[in-house]
Amino acid sequence: MSDYRQDSYGRDERRRRDDDDYPPRRQRSYSPRRRSDDMYRRDRESRDPLKDDIMMDLRDFAHYTREKNQRQGKPPLEQDEVERRYDVYRITFTKTQNDKLFKSHFQDEWFKEKYHPELSGPFHNQIYQRKKEVLEQFEIDLNDGKFDAVSFDEVEKDVNGGPPQHSNEEENQNQNDQPMEESQVVPFLLDPIKPYSLFIKGISSSIKREDILELCKTIPGFKYLELTDPRPDKRMSRLGWIVLENGSDLDAALAKVDGQQIGESYLGVAIQREMTFSARSFSAHSEKPSRLQYDATQIKELAKLLDKEAGIDEDHGCFLIEKRLQEIILPTIPPTEDTNEMDEEDKGIQTASIKKQLDYYILYLYLVHFYDYYSGVESTCPEDHSRRGALPSRKPLSTLREMSSKVFWLSKLDSRVKLRMGQYNLPDSMVTFGFKDVELEQDKVVSLYIRKESESKYRCTECQKLFRGDDFVRKHIKSKHEQVISQVAIETEYFNNFCKDFNKLEMKSFQNTSTNRERNNGNYRPDYRERNYERRGREGPRNERRSIKSYHDLDAPVGGEIQLSYD
Repeated sequence: MSDYRQDSYGRDERRRRDDDDYPPRRQRSYSPRRRSDDMYRRDRESRDPLKDDIMMDLRDFAHYTREKNQRQGKPPLEQDEVERRYDVYRITFTKTQNDKLFKSHFQDEWFKEKYHPELSGPFHNQIYQRKKEVLEQFEIDLNDGKFDAVSFDEVEKDVNGGPPQHSNEEENQNQNDQPMEESQVVPFLLDPIKPYSLFIKGISSSIKREDILELCKTIPGFKYLELTDPRPDKRMSRLGWIVLENGSDLDAALAKVDGQQIGESYLGVAIQREMTFSARSFSAHSEKPSRLQYDATQIKELAKLLDKEAGIDEDHGCFLIEKRLQEIILPTIPPTEDTNEMDEEDKGIQTASIKKQLDYYILYLYLVHFYDYYSGVESTCPEDHSRRGALPSRKPLSTLREMSSKVFWLSKLDSRVKLRMGQYNLPDSMVTFGFKDVELEQDKVVSLYIRKESESKYRCTECQKLFRGDDFVRKHIKSKHEQVISQVAIETEYFNNFCKDFNKLEMKSFQNTSTNRERNNGNYRPDYRERNYERRGREGPRNERRSIKSYHDLDAPVGGEIQLSYD
């Protein structure tokens, strides 16, 4: 009989040789799916949405709410009630997170130069000047016909697994016989751009822009200094680019600034490589004719707004695009009340015409305004946008599957565009995006300067005058003591500018979002780092999960818990 203790299968549970203190090998679970489900259930039960810095999705929130309701002995909740409670939680969560982030960074230099209504002028003026310079090259390429073949339709593959191949005769025939079929569309590619700039690999957000500018101004041909927002996953460090005049000596500029000390940090600089353009695939719901028409109308309004913000003249930008489209666009069919009256050929020509307009404006926003239409990513310079943004690739209608999540994606796209264009209703936006009302905030401050003496006596604590009613003393303070409320309007606009930015920092940016739970929308399955068994080559079982860095580990924001009321 064996001297070793045996498991349920009659196998020896051996210890390592020459290591009496080593614990016995743990018995492996032979039901990994059941064990994973149990770990997922325990994880959801212990996850309190009121104390988590990452917003729960509806599925996890419904599971948590129903189990909590069951433990309290209350009747089960209907789906409509769960969704109503989730809306309350989502709105309250957004407000609380915006307040935390704003209170943590409103005194930072990078935060003021981006959102402050009075101090952000020079920062935005530099962005607008850069857009005008990029526009000059865009108009040259536009007039040369470089963008005439623009098309962001995903190419259907042939039976061999590759894009359709065309001979020269077929290509010449397609140029004369319009419109081209979708299967014959050649993917539109942009040539890499070689910028005259130096890349700053990483610099602390505590270093002021002016300190870096002093060093950059010593470089011959220096034009701009571009800095990104701090990156929470990189300890709030920032990337940057030193933009030089075309034809500048990049090697000499690199030798001048690389390794230079600024404060307690040293600059790590390299020559910026060629800017390439990546592609991102989008749902076939964006390929529907009705959706194409809606996007074409919406993107024109957005482009005109961005042109106006940047100070682009009316005879440039959108005007030149429309002029070019009239020269090369496919013939359009006048809209009719009954689309069934149009034959298939006319419908195809009209759809191709709408696509050409839409794709031209998508490319214009991407190259000139550093704006990604479908994803909403907006950058401050072309170097950063080539890193963050991507050109779209629309899947063909043949791959369309009716899924509510895709339709929700389109509604989210529309809300982002409306938010960027300022087309929102303030009362609704206060609830959805956490905006603050200027008049309401001013009334809160005015209340601090009112003291009630009796039922019909109210005193202004600023000048000690008495009034017979609360309304009278409020009007008095707003008209005679404007210094009391003047700063409130600036601070409220400062906060609202931050809330309106779709690309702003979020609490989830400070979390390790690469775990399976966030990546699979709550379908949590533990990976090898979280499993509770011995791994080969290790000195023992790994029992502890890897701790996730919280937001407080980085910036220690003002604490506080979310208080919800579903009544």
